[in-house]
Amino acid sequence: MSNMQSLNNCINRAVRENFGARTAECLKDIRHYVGLHDVAKIVEGRRMKLVDSLIHVADMSICFYLSVIAKQFISICIFHVYCILRYFVCVYLSVCVL
Repeated sequence: MSNMQSLNNCINRAVRENFGARTAECLKDIRHYVGLHDVAKIVEGRRMKLVDSLIHVADMSICFYLSVIAKQFISICIFHVYCILRYFVCVYLSVCVL
């Protein structure tokens, strides 16, 4: 018996004792209306929520990383454009102060 089946059996036993459920249909209805869903469904829902949050964090990390790279690239480009412009001005004016 798996851990999930064992947990479901424990929940079923508690529902039978607390609510006096005698049939499987009654037990199923009580669990449904009280919100005691099948353990496998609960675990799957939480797993999906965790995976979605990890994907969101990964997306945010990638966006942050790309923005940092873009800022560094823009800074380098601006510096190179400045150097090129300075060179052409110096050549054009034939007066260069380095």
